[in-house]
Amino acid sequence: MIEISLNKINKSYGFNNVLNNLSFDVKTNERVALIGSNGCGKTTTLKIIMGIESYDSGNISIRKESKIGYLTQMPPKEDDNVSAKSVYLRGVQELIDLENKISDFVENMSSNEKDIKLLDKLQEEFRISGGYSLKEKIEKIRNGFKITNELLDREYNKLSGGEKTLINLASIILSNPDILLLDEPTNHLDSQAISFLENYLKGYKNALIVVSHDRYFIDVVSNKIIEIENGKSHSYNCRYEEYSIQKRTQRAIDLKHYINQQKEIKKIQTVGDIINYLSSHV
Repeated sequence: MIEISLNKINKSYGFNNVLNNLSFDVKTNERVALIGSNGCGKTTTLKIIMGIESYDSGNISIRKESKIGYLTQMPPKEDDNVSAKSVYLRGVQELIDLENKISDFVENMSSNEKDIKLLDKLQEEFRISGGYSLKEKIEKIRNGFKITNELLDREYNKLSGGEKTLINLASIILSNPDILLLDEPTNHLDSQAISFLENYLKGYKNALIVVSHDRYFIDVVSNKIIEIENGKSHSYNCRYEEYSIQKRTQRAIDLKHYINQQKEIKKIQTVGDIINYLSSHV
């Protein structure tokens, strides 16, 4: 199933044409590494998908009702007095509220059939949403990223940039979105946290687009490469290491063609020089 489709996207900043008929699809279970040189438009592409950045022409299609999780390089500011814990749990707050609603209902319910049916309905909704494994998941992700209770109790806006990124990343992972967009997720992470993230993403069953300068990381987590070059996209249905081999092979072929082309041009020029010389001396 196609989760995201970009068709002939064009984007310019003044006279600088960043994206030129950029087109690609991302399907369920595809873990895409979006690569390219600095300034090629990787972050811009993520922002366009999120609707944060406008584009000049083209079309974007995102599967209806998809939940998107987006990690930016610059963590957003929150309202004053918002705790790091509130940000961490934001993506599952509705499920936490449902659990509290069930607890309150049980305390005050009667034994009549109507209340029993309503309780069954609430509990089934909680079960389907993964509520019974929620506490375990909250602790697993918190421990995986080494997020302490002391950090969670602090005011979010007073955290360092790295701490904010960590909290936002953990929050997005906890929310388990249908589409996951990660812009340089390994920044500020230690080796243990990176290893935890790698293992999580390798088993991710939804759609992922990740931008990272860490080539080992994207080789581990991705199963598809989309390269942006001269504003256009080129897709490779493989991991980064295999892409690198294909790219080197193609460059060698292109170089050989170029050298042969230059030889032919030189031959033509030489023959032309000879003809011109003979013509002028007849």
